Amino acid sequence: MGSSSDNICEFGKNQLYDGSSHTFISDGEEHLLSQLEQNPLNSFIWNRLGNLYDKGGRPELAASAFEHSLALDFFQVESYYSLGVLLFQIGELEEAALHFRKALVAAAKYDKLSAVDLRDFLSDSLDKLFYIHFHSDKEIPFVPTKKETASIRDQEILNYIDQQLDLDVEIISGNLQSFYPIAEIFMGKMAHRIPKRERTWEKPNVSKSRKVKKRHKRTKKK
Repeated sequence: MGSSSDNICEFGKNQLYDGSSHTFISDGEEHLLSQLEQNPLNSFIWNRLGNLYDKGGRPELAASAFEHSLALDFFQVESYYSLGVLLFQIGELEEAALHFRKALVAAAKYDKLSAVDLRDFLSDSLDKLFYIHFHSDKEIPFVPTKKETASIRDQEILNYIDQQLDLDVEIISGNLQSFYPIAEIFMGKMAHRIPKRERTWEKPNVSKSRKVKKRHKRTKKK
């Protein structure tokens, strides 16, 4: 006998990316599968199917859908992020970090999210990478390696990585806004879509730039 999560039948309003609403998650699943029958190469819909499975408590099916989404589109940032979160939750920190770094690498070419939402995805990825970096005694990289950035064509991003966080910013574990400047750099020109008053990063004066201040805020024991 399967577990209760084998059958997706949760109540509530489940609104999908196309605006359709479904009382049961299983109805939403059927709707997305019908769309994929007509357009099986649509990585975005595969990602949305993965999200639905994740919401319905079926992480194995969610991971499979995310992986298929990435097989179709190397730059599917949301699938990298979602897979990273699933791996993070089960303690597979090295694999989780790899997916979060890939999300950063792909960000400059991803236009399926608003720029503000994309920045939030990347900031949460960076926050988790920061945690993994310190809890692995800095063995697991915080930012993408040179090998991982081979597909990046934005020189500004490449310069940033070469400088190894040579920026006057302070990043604090658990404070997503503190990661905004780094997230915006990886977004490349996509960051220009963020309203100017909400942007947090400006190209630094190289002569005055300083090493980033890393502060790992520890939780006080009660």
